[in-house]
Amino acid sequence: MTLTTINLAALGDTINLGTEVTGTLPTGNGGTGSTATTFVNATTNVTGTLPVPNGGTGLASGTTDQLLKFTGTTTLASSAISTGKIGQVVQASANNGNSTTSTSFVASTCTVDITPTASSSKILITASISFSNTHNDKAFFSLYRGSTNLGNSGDGFREHKTAGGASHDSVTITYLDSPSSTSATTYKVYYRVTSGGTVAFNPDSTNWTIITQEVLA
Repeated sequence: MTLTTINLAALGDTINLGTEVTGTLPTGNGGTGSTATTFVNATTNVTGTLPVPNGGTGLASGTTDQLLKFTGTTTLASSAISTGKIGQVVQASANNGNSTTSTSFVASTCTVDITPTASSSKILITASISFSNTHNDKAFFSLYRGSTNLGNSGDGFREHKTAGGASHDSVTITYLDSPSSTSATTYKVYYRVTSGGTVAFNPDSTNWTIITQEVLA
């Protein structure tokens, strides 16, 4: 008997696709529309690149140690990992010192040079120093970039009040600067007194230290 219309009741409510169906099942009915029994080998039978909208990258290759980022809504590109990284660290340390009676900021011996790799970088500066004050007076400390005072023009970053005669203490200054330059940049600690006293920078000849870190944008 030749069936022109499949009657599920006559077939016992089941169809054996292996023995009772011939031809091809269209994709609209859940089939492949093909009689082929082998799949495409993506390694040997596909050329070109698979676009991003189709689940690919649109790239034939990438760059070692880089990641993928979207450069458009449907395009990817290889990109270096740079945002927020420390590009370089430069440290200077010595055991020399000097002193001043000046009421205007003067340069100490604590200094370091760094050359940023990008004008968008920031520079994190940390300076650790020791000092002594020989009078009941105030000592002020600041950081300079070249000739520019990065702190308050009069008070700098740190103030130390001496009471009861001479004192011996230490100071740490930390500041995040935006030099907007790729030229060699000098950072230096400056200091001053108010009146009548002498402030000695690094009087005990221990090591002062200044560290600069380039923070990439």
